[in-house]
This record gives sequence, structure tokens and C-alpha cells, in this order.
Amino acid sequence: MADELTDVITQSDNVLAEFEQSLKGTGEQSHAAFRSLRQATMALPSVGTAAATSIARVKQGQDASLPPEGVTLEAHRAAQIQQLTGDAHTIIEKLRQASYSAADALENTLHDAILPTPSKESGERMLRRDELSRVLAGAKGQAMIGKMVDTIGANPSWDAELLSDHGRALLASEGMSNEWGNFKRAAVGKLMQQAGGTERQVAAKSALAAFHRSNVRGRITAYHQAARMRLG
Repeated sequence: MADELTDVITQSDNVLAEFEQSLKGTGEQSHAAFRSLRQATMALPSVGTAAATSIARVKQGQDASLPPEGVTLEAHRAAQIQQLTGDAHTIIEKLRQASYSAADALENTLHDAILPTPSKESGERMLRRDELSRVLAGAKGQAMIGKMVDTIGANPSWDAELLSDHGRALLASEGMSNEWGNFKRAAVGKLMQQAGGTERQVAAKSALAAFHRSNVRGRITAYHQAARMRLG
């Protein structure tokens, strides 16, 4: 079992190391998120191993602590084992949550790197917003979200506005602020299918594809399970 766990961890280490290479050109934020991810995932298995070693020492009577007055040695050791096990499970769970949070942050930074940037000229932005108003005229509620998604890819300047605070405001005006994340993901999905873009956008598209291909969240699950199995 130990060899199998080592193989699983080594395989996940190799996959994530290869994935890291795909982040080149995507920006410092994605690299920072990846570092947070690796810090948490690398710590997971060692927590289980360290706790298991401490528990074994207690079971073998190698722990030097003495039981409180009125408590048998057997009960004292049982309490120690319970404490060590509980503490380890708490740390493992916190590292699991930190790993998934880092993966979410990494995916979000790659999404943001793919998005087009609105013009710096206010007049130009107003012109594009007027054009969008005509495109979206008459659409309400879910129909407007569908029209916004359908519009993505038709014009880079429209895309930039729809994926900026203007697009968020359009959804808010329909009482659908909570749909922003879904709209953004759908838009990124369409932009992923388009060729070209800035160097950073092209790099981010490639990295996002590698993120899903590498099954990053599945790797986190593997580290988590290895930590729990090493703890026993």
C-alpha cells in the first residue's frame, strides 16, 4: 500500500510540474496561485505520515509523557492517540480546502487573462456600449443572458464591454447579479474556441486547456486521499 501511495503522489507531482510549464506568459498572478496550490498539496501527505509516526510511538510506549493522577497509562495513551488523530484530520481538511481555493484562484486568473481589455478612450467605450444597447434591445431576463453569450465573439470591443463592469451592470439591472459568474464562464468557453489574441491571451488559453487536461482538482483529491490513508 505504501508503494502504491508513493506512486500516486509521484505521478501527481510530475503532472503538476509539467502543468506549471504551461503557465509561462500568463502573468504573475497565475504563478502565485500555483505556488499556493503546490504549497498546500505538498504538505498534505506529510501531515498524515507525521501523525502516523507519532501515533506509533505512543502505541509502542516510546512517548515519555506520564498520565495525570488517577488516569491509567492505557487511558492516557488512548487519549493521546485520539488527540493526535483529531489534530491531523483538522490540518488535513484545512490543507484540502486551501488546495481547492488555490485551484479556483488559479483557474480564475487564467479566465481573466483571456478576457479582452476595454479601450482606454471613454468616447470609444460609449460608442461600443451604444452599439451593444441596439444589439441587446428588447432582451430581458434569461433571454438577455442568452443574447449576451451569443454576442461574445462577434466583436472584440463588444466582448471587452460585456466582460467588464458594464456587463455586470447589465445583469444587475435585470436582477441577475448572481448570474455574472455563469455568464463569464460561458464567455470564456467561447473565447477559448477562437484563434489569435494577444500573447498573454494565447498563453492563458493554452494554460487553461492544460489545467483541465491535467485534472488539477483530481490531483488534489489524490493528495488528500494519500494523506488520510497514511494517517490510517
